[in-house]
Amino acid sequence: GSQVEQIVAMQKHVYKNWHYIFDPIRGRDTWRSAEATLSLKYKGQYSGDCDDFAILMASFARQIGLRSRMVGGYDGNSGHAFAEFLVPETELNNIYLKGQDYREDYRGKWISLDWFKGKDHSKYNYNIKIFEDI
Repeated sequence: GSQVEQIVAMQKHVYKNWHYIFDPIRGRDTWRSAEATLSLKYKGQYSGDCDDFAILMASFARQIGLRSRMVGGYDGNSGHAFAEFLVPETELNNIYLKGQDYREDYRGKWISLDWFKGKDHSKYNYNIKIFEDI
């Protein structure tokens, strides 16, 4: 399938096989590489917290030729990280994008690869910080 179909399928697979684990030191955020997340499985599942998931998804998107980034957003005192990929212009009408959360900027449409959807996802679109070179 297309790059869009591939990344949507990868996101669903990883989410279905994800085991949430807090950072080792509470109160201190640690980021793992995609390689580390892939190698550190827990009971056969990928494991980590939201930024580990985001880094893995951004890496997968880049590996199949999509432009990607990680976004850190806040809802009051609560923070969350998620990946986004830039939709190629030729794929803007791809059926796999229907119902996906997205944001737009001068470069185009960025599709969320978050595990949250809809209002659960959009509440973290405040005070955002974008990490392009993760």
